[in-house]
Amino acid sequence: MRYDGIQCLRAVAAFLVVWTHLKFAANFVNSAFVSTDAGAVGVDIFFVISGFVISMSAERLNFKWRPFLVNRLCRIVPFYWLMSALFFFWQIWHYTYWRQRIDPHAALNALIFIPFFDFRHFHNPVHTCGWSLSFEFWFYILFALLLAVFGSRALLAVIFALAIPCALVSLFYTGAWFTPKFLFSPFTLEFAAGALLYQLRKYSSVWTLAFAAAGVLVFGAATLKTQAMGFHPAMLAHPLLAFRRALLWGGLGVSSVALTVSLDQWKSLHWPRGLVFLGDCSYSIYLIQPFAVSAALFFGVRHVYGGPYTQGAIYVTFAAIGGVLLSKWIEMPMTRWVKGRLVPAR
Repeated sequence: MRYDGIQCLRAVAAFLVVWTHLKFAANFVNSAFVSTDAGAVGVDIFFVISGFVISMSAERLNFKWRPFLVNRLCRIVPFYWLMSALFFFWQIWHYTYWRQRIDPHAALNALIFIPFFDFRHFHNPVHTCGWSLSFEFWFYILFALLLAVFGSRALLAVIFALAIPCALVSLFYTGAWFTPKFLFSPFTLEFAAGALLYQLRKYSSVWTLAFAAAGVLVFGAATLKTQAMGFHPAMLAHPLLAFRRALLWGGLGVSSVALTVSLDQWKSLHWPRGLVFLGDCSYSIYLIQPFAVSAALFFGVRHVYGGPYTQGAIYVTFAAIGGVLLSKWIEMPMTRWVKGRLVPAR
């Protein structure tokens, strides 16, 4: 079954992140709505979606870990490395203080994803959105390992493989090495929740629809009230704050995915094709955002009339149209090219 609703939700999640980055594109000092961090909940929605989609992908590949892992890594790694390299040189070109913005740890984390060499705190990868891709990469690796050991039972095993160590590390780990805190951050519970939703999808009913809709309203309101949790380094450093975000913002992600999957069960429902299309391009829309911010700031320096809202419009337009073009011209052809050389023909 194709879940077009999930693709639409990807688009919504991507533009929620666009919304929260608006404040970097222009100075909206008089607009609390624009300057909010609540749109960062798009990342939590992405994590829950990933847990759902990865479970579906594993099932379609008959729970074979090798093709699963190769397909997943081909999907995110080459394009992410390309965008990280472009952003690295973009910073060198545009900032005289780039040496203070890029350190060896950031470059290393952009290459290997998992912060094996980080101590005391997490060094965000070169690309400013890279921290979330580090979690995606880790989840792919863990899920592939579980597929190799447990086969089809990996769908259930992943929940315990994340929940139990997450609780133990958050409660008892006090070491200087940051990697255990990263691998078993409460953020990872959102992936586990997505995997659980995939297993429960067949039991969807009108009651599921009602509870999920209520959850979207309740957790949506909670997200707006706790918008300060959008600042990710604090979440990674403080497990209790991360648990709170996983509960409230992850709750919105779970409710949104559950609602979308329930609506997808209605065969007569047709999702807007334009929104499905934007969902297909959501990875590029997500990764192009730092470049879109720079474009908006560049035009602002050039004294574009209209103030911050003009700069904001430039940013959103660049992120949307640029993301679509980037997806169609570079991301998707690159992914197909890499897969064609790594995935054996059937």
